[in-house]
Amino acid sequence: MTGVRRPTAEKSGVVAASAEDAWALLADWGGLLRWWPKKDTPRPPGLALNLIGCKLLGEPGALPSIREVLPEGGLPVQETLIHRDGDARRIYYTITDDGIPGLQNYVATTFVDTIDANRCRMHFVSTFDVIDSTVDVDMLRGVVESVYESHILFGFNQYFAHL
Repeated sequence: MTGVRRPTAEKSGVVAASAEDAWALLADWGGLLRWWPKKDTPRPPGLALNLIGCKLLGEPGALPSIREVLPEGGLPVQETLIHRDGDARRIYYTITDDGIPGLQNYVATTFVDTIDANRCRMHFVSTFDVIDSTVDVDMLRGVVESVYESHILFGFNQYFAHL
């Protein structure tokens, strides 16, 4: 296949919680709406991706584990957890090829490292293929990194701040 571009998106940030607590929340694959920013929550500048639903397909704790996420005004997106390592506090997951417009073969890892008893660092790394030559790769990479920062990191910090 000629013209395929394979960018990488990366982001990391501090979460005001222990690594164990952040890991437990991350590893709860079906619990996305517990921490995802609500529509009316003020957020950092950038993409505002509002979710109206998330359901786990299959048995909790099983691998692979599929969650179906429903964005406001969009079609359901299936995210498949393919590996969960509690010792390393790392997950690997994929998104179906029609989940993010312009992008195919999305594979990501998220891991959590201890900073101290009340703070941890979450890391996000993904690779994907961009087939359409008219798609701006840097814009698409920015969208993915914005989700990591202004939704996941922000959502985790908001969740733990309100416990």
